[in-house]
Amino acid sequence: MRRLLLLLIAALCFAACSNGQKTLVLYYSQSNTTKTVAQEIQKQLGCDIAEIECVEPYTGDFG
Repeated sequence: MRRLLLLLIAALCFAACSNGQKTLVLYYSQSNTTKTVAQEIQKQLGCDIAEIECVEPYTGDFG
């Protein structure tokens, strides 16, 4: 399932990039799970990657 999701995301990115524009994988990850997926997408697409970083870290209290 995970592989299928990555393939679908990559296919959408390739379709969006067909007009000659550059692609950037932009991600935010607290537990590095999203970072791992973003790095795999970046590797598959051969594009740039950037991480979104919080100015103030989350405390974990969403209430």
